[in-house]
Amino acid sequence: MKRLSLSLPFLPLLVNFIFFILLCVSLTYWVLQLIKPSTRPVAVPVVQENSQSLDGKQAALELFGGNGVSETVSSFQLKGVVVANKGAKSVAILAMDGKPANAFTVGKQVAPGTTLQEIYPTYVVLTENGMQKRIALPLPVNQKMEKR
Repeated sequence: MKRLSLSLPFLPLLVNFIFFILLCVSLTYWVLQLIKPSTRPVAVPVVQENSQSLDGKQAALELFGGNGVSETVSSFQLKGVVVANKGAKSVAILAMDGKPANAFTVGKQVAPGTTLQEIYPTYVVLTENGMQKRIALPLPVNQKMEKR
């Protein structure tokens, strides 16, 4: 029975082949690292919590572009808004009947029977005795002049 033995003439050829394979693997890795596109940060979508269910009329208004919120004359004035990524952390600065302004978060009672429902970058929605009212930020002076 013959034994298979590594003889000296095949050893350099085997070592060269192993080094060649290692060189190919290393080159492939570094080329892939160099041509790999950079990863872009992905913004987390803002999820707006809407806990109220819509009745038929409200759903139809929202379906056709309306918001079902009346914008009426009110004793409230919106002085400023701080909108956070999470709606519950947003703050609206409201003044009522010429009194000094106070900061309110979503769900807080602004006055007896009036609750701050939603906060947006340019307006807030108040619920007053079951009716939703939209209070908008006043336009800056330069935008008022352009509208005329």
